Amino acid sequence: MKNSYAYDLWQNMVDEEGTELDFDYLKTLSSCSSATVYLVYHRLYKKRYVAKFLKKTALGIQIDMERLALNTLRHDFLNKLEFEFETRDDVVFVFEWIQPGDLGMQLEGLLRFKEKQARFIAAEILIGMEYIHSQGFVHRDIKPDNILIRDDGHIVIADLGMATKLDAKHDIVVGHCGTAEYQGELENLFDSIQIAPEVLQGVPYGKSVDFWSFGITIFELVFGFCPFSSQTDSKLRTQILHSSVHFPKKPKASPELRDLILQVSFRNLHVCSSF
Repeated sequence: MKNSYAYDLWQNMVDEEGTELDFDYLKTLSSCSSATVYLVYHRLYKKRYVAKFLKKTALGIQIDMERLALNTLRHDFLNKLEFEFETRDDVVFVFEWIQPGDLGMQLEGLLRFKEKQARFIAAEILIGMEYIHSQGFVHRDIKPDNILIRDDGHIVIADLGMATKLDAKHDIVVGHCGTAEYQGELENLFDSIQIAPEVLQGVPYGKSVDFWSFGITIFELVFGFCPFSSQTDSKLRTQILHSSVHFPKKPKASPELRDLILQVSFRNLHVCSSF
């Protein structure tokens, strides 16, 4: 049975440019207070897509930034914007539907990746991430849930909803995005464990926040869990800012991989090895 709110969204679609896009709503993939993601079907192209509905009233400025990023960044390892339109209340971005899904889903099934697989995935994430940086943007939300895997094994970095521009002169985030404003966009810190210490501290930052999240993502791929875990936001923040890093005995990662993780994500923390 179709969700009535979702059905109303489709019925109230505003077609200001006379586009012939015509979608059928299939199911809800995810939802929060400011955005909802649907699996949809394009009647003309007879293909499935992912439609991201963003509430205009809640995310006005950030929608403009996401649109700028989506229309600027073009790379094989980035999720391409296929269509854009508006409803009465929402801006809608439509993307290719990529299967078998994101790394978060893969981790649930596999528990962890072999180091050789993780290295390949990490290399492609790094290529995509460095391209984003070369165009003057920071992703700010690199994590397994935002890394999609195609059926040919290559990755696609998704969700530029937290992306923002870097100041061209100082190579840091423009304005105050990323401090209280950025954290306010997150409904719960548990949804973004890969938030870098600089963001939590409210200090100026730049590309380093993506590299930090990159290291956390590699750790999670290899060991099957995040190095930080707590039942409360305050304790999780403390762990990210001050806790030691514990490498498990198994699986035994190579010294090179451990060093990479340490260099990008734990440069200021004490390291505890469990070998």
